[in-house]
Formats: sequence, C-alpha cells, structure tokens
Amino acid sequence: FPVTISGSINSIINSQGLVLFSKSTYYSSMTISGYSGQNLSLEGKGAKYLVKGNNPGINIVNSENISVSGISFYSSAPSGSAQQNGIQVNNSARLKISNNDFRGLQAGILWMSSKVGIATGSIPIPSLVSHNTFKNCAYGIDFVDSAEYVNVEGNIITDSTLYGIFSYAGNVYVINNIVSGNDVGIYFDGSNSANGDHGSIIGNSVNHNSKAGIVVASLDYSMLISGNNVWA
Repeated sequence: FPVTISGSINSIINSQGLVLFSKSTYYSSMTISGYSGQNLSLEGKGAKYLVKGNNPGINIVNSENISVSGISFYSSAPSGSAQQNGIQVNNSARLKISNNDFRGLQAGILWMSSKVGIATGSIPIPSLVSHNTFKNCAYGIDFVDSAEYVNVEGNIITDSTLYGIFSYAGNVYVINNIVSGNDVGIYFDGSNSANGDHGSIIGNSVNHNSKAGIVVASLDYSMLISGNNVWA
C-alpha cells in the first residue's frame, strides 16, 4: 500500500485493506499518512482509545478512501480539559467515520483541512461522519476553515461544554442529527474563511442547549436551514 502507518498498535493489515483492532485499550497515537488506494477500513470491534498528551487517537494526513468504525475514544483528562482529540483530519478526503464513540475530549473529531480536487465531474465527493456518539467533549465536531465537503448525518451529540458542531468551513452539511444539552448546539461562522458557509442545516433535533440551538454568523454566501426541530 502507498501508506505509512505509525504507532504502537496491535493491528493487522490484510490484503483486502482491513486494519483489525483487537478488543483492547490502546494508548499510543496512530497516524495514517499518504494513503490513496482503494478503501482502507479501520474496524475497532469494541476497541478503546485512551487519548493522552496532545496527540489525537487517530491522525489521518494527506489520505483518501479511509473508513473508521467501532472504536471508543476517551480522554485521560476529564470533560475536554486538555488538548486531546479523538480523530484529527488533515488534507484528506472521501473519509467515512461511523459508529464510533467519543467521550470527554477536547474535540471528538477535529477536521483541520480537506483535500480538494477529488471529484466526479466538477462536484467534489464529500466525506461522511455518521451514526457516531459524542458526549461531554468541549467540541463534538470542530471544522476549521479549510475543512470542506463533509456530510454530518445521524449522529448523537450531547453535553458539549462549548459547541456540539462548530464550523468555519464551507460545504459542510449537517443533516438529521440529535444535538442536545450542549452549551451551543450548532454554530456556523463564515468570518474566518475565504470560502465559508454555503452548507446546509436540515432536519436536526436541537434540544435544551444552554445558550443557543442554532447560530449562523458573518455569512460570506448563504446557508440552507430547513426542517429542524429546535427547543429551548
């Protein structure tokens, strides 16, 4: 494979591109860098990642066509009080992050930047973050200004001390999530990006967030906001 995988981890890479974790607790950060082949799947099957120090549990760099599922990420420090992130993404695209659990982290997922130019015709193919649970993090999901083309669908995001979903990025689509009990539920801010906002917030259940349910600010373009159920 054209890929570098580093970190002290008991995993098996087989000929079908499958990384299998044993049902154990892992302590060392894992980095996947430079993968551009066919689908590479990281399957946890109940594995746990205790995130320590300032390194994320899994760091995906300059890669595409990777899926991560079935892993529980949690922090060695309580309630997002340290700079500890479950999954961090840099310059990568066409990822699928699904059916994972993120607890007590600074950010469950920190999406720093997306690789652009990977497209069918002229339309970039978005990554997918779906059916994960985020609880008691500072940020459930944090999109930095260069983190574009991501669909966030069907997740449960609760008790974030800052934001359930925060985005400076453009082309982020937030659809059919449960976002409850956070300080702020969903926040989009177009002020920090040359290509911010112009995404969607559709069909979400946004309930009992302390300061605000949905906030959009300093839009460069526009946002589609439709069919959300927002309660105080």
